Amino acid sequence: MSLRALVVGAGPAGLAAAARLATDCDSVTVVDAAPRERRCRVGEHLPPAGLTALAALGLAALIDDPRHEPSPGVRSAWGDGGVTDKEYFSGLPGYGLNLRREVFDAALARHAEGCGASLLFATRLDGLARAGTGCAASLRSAEGRWSLPVDLVVDASGRQASAARRLGAKRRRLDRMVAIIGKVEGCAPVGETGRVHVESVADGWWYAVPFSNGAVIAALCTDAACVQRHAGGAQALWRARLAASRLLAPLVQGGEEPRRVQVVDAAGQWLDYAPGPGLLAVGDAAAAYDPLLSWGITKALCDGHAGAEALLRARQGDQDALRAHRHAQLQAFRAHRSRRRAFYAAESRWPAAPFWRSNRPGTPAAAGGLR
Repeated sequence: MSLRALVVGAGPAGLAAAARLATDCDSVTVVDAAPRERRCRVGEHLPPAGLTALAALGLAALIDDPRHEPSPGVRSAWGDGGVTDKEYFSGLPGYGLNLRREVFDAALARHAEGCGASLLFATRLDGLARAGTGCAASLRSAEGRWSLPVDLVVDASGRQASAARRLGAKRRRLDRMVAIIGKVEGCAPVGETGRVHVESVADGWWYAVPFSNGAVIAALCTDAACVQRHAGGAQALWRARLAASRLLAPLVQGGEEPRRVQVVDAAGQWLDYAPGPGLLAVGDAAAAYDPLLSWGITKALCDGHAGAEALLRARQGDQDALRAHRHAQLQAFRAHRSRRRAFYAAESRWPAAPFWRSNRPGTPAAAGGLR
C-alpha cells in the first residue's frame, strides 16, 4: 500500500521526522516557507547529555565538523547574584558543543534528503483539510499553487502550529516572552571561549556565548511588554542592558555592535488538540519550552523521530501509539514547567519588576495552564 507523508517545517524536528518517515513511506515531502539559503537561525548549545542523545539517534555525524566549537560548561549569575560555574568535564562526553546553525542545518537537510525526503523551500502550506483517512494539502510557491493528497501529516512548524491549527487545534500560550538577539563582532580575546553565560537582570535574563573568532552571540530574554515600554524599542533595550551586564559587558569589549537585532518569539505554550488519525505535532508546535530550560535542538530531534515512529505504528494498527506519544509530550512539558517555577522562584532581587512579577510562581504564566 502506498504511503505518502507531508512534513510542515524544515527545522530539526521536521527533518528528523522526515528522515524516519522516509524509511517506510513511498514519498515524504517537507515544506518550509523560508528560502533554503536565507533561513536565519541563532546558534545552539548542546550540553553533554544532548550529544549523547544525538548519538543514540544515530546522528552523531551531523556535528562532526570543526566549525562547531566545544564548550567547557556554563557560568551563571542567578538568585543571590553570585557567579557559579558548572563544568562539563565530570560527565560524558566531558564537553558540550556550540553549533554553527547554518552548518548544522545544512547537514541535517542533506541527511533527510539522503534518506529519501523531498525538501521544498520557499513553499507554504496554503490549506489543509481532512480527506478520508488522510488529508488534502494545498501548497503555494513562486511557481504557483497545487494540491497534494497525503496519508500522514507532521506539524513541525514551530510555535505557529500552522498545520494542526487548520484542523482545529488551539494554541495555549502561557506568557509573552521574546528573545532579543544580537551578534557582536571583533570582541577582545577572552580567556575561555565557548562557555555559556547566563545572567538574570531586572528585565529578564541574558544568554551569551563567546566564539573563538571574536564574535559573541547575546540574547536578552524578556517580556514583549518590556520591549514595548522602552522608548527606543528592542535595539535600544538590548544595547542598554548589555552595557550594564556584569557577565556580558566584559565579553563584548572592543566589539562592534550589530546594526540591528533580531526579535523572536520565546513564549511557553502547548497545543490543545487530539492527534490522529494521520496527524501529529512535534517539537515547538506540540509544546514550546522556556529557553532557559530548553534542550532546543536535542528536544526537537528526539521528538521528531519519536513522533514519526508513533505515526508509522498507528498506521500499522497500534491504536495507542499516537495517544501514548502525546501523553509523553505533555508529561515532559509538565515536568519542564515545574523546573521553570523552581528556577524563577530562586530569583527574588527584583520583586516589583514587571518581568519577575509576571513570572513569579503562582501566576497563570508560571503555573503552566495544564491540569
